Amino acid sequence: MTVAIIISVITIIVLYILYINKVSDLSSTVKKDKDKTKKEEKTIEKTKETTSDGKKTEFKIKETLTEEKETTVEEEKLPKELQILELPPQELLEKTKIDIQKAMKEYEMDKETIIEMFKEFEEQMNKQKTIIYELLSEKKWDELEREMHSLKGAALNLKFETLGLSIKYIDDLLKKHEDLDNIKKYIDLLYSGKEKIFSKF
Repeated sequence: MTVAIIISVITIIVLYILYINKVSDLSSTVKKDKDKTKKEEKTIEKTKETTSDGKKTEFKIKETLTEEKETTVEEEKLPKELQILELPPQELLEKTKIDIQKAMKEYEMDKETIIEMFKEFEEQMNKQKTIIYELLSEKKWDELEREMHSLKGAALNLKFETLGLSIKYIDDLLKKHEDLDNIKKYIDLLYSGKEKIFSKF
């Protein structure tokens, strides 16, 4: 009888211990699941934040690329051979002074004589201006090219490269019938550059 009671008590204790362990394991599992859920929630929130930031960053990158592209297009509108004409008057004059020095050395003439020759070239440009713009409006490209060719020859023979190289670029375009839609803009720029130079003489 006593043995039976002892066995029963032991059985109850074992069952109780098993029950306690099971409850503990279950509680631990539930806690882990909760922690996992929290981690998943945090991960989702973090992912959402990253995605949100990512979109902003992507937008900024696209915006920057667009601005750079627009800048590039803007720069490409004006060929490098003509960019010199956009310089301020004083800078253009300084470059012209270098041309004068080259002409003095080439032709062994004094400064006053060379300056006088440069002024004569300006008069030639002014005389041809009306004809040039008439031919431009009528789109007589071949005749316009001949006018520009004569100016190019006169400028480069004088070593007046500040204007001469720009005129040469326009002359080459007319000769090849290229970029004709922009020829007026280039010629406007040429005469504007000429005015800036000689306004400082």
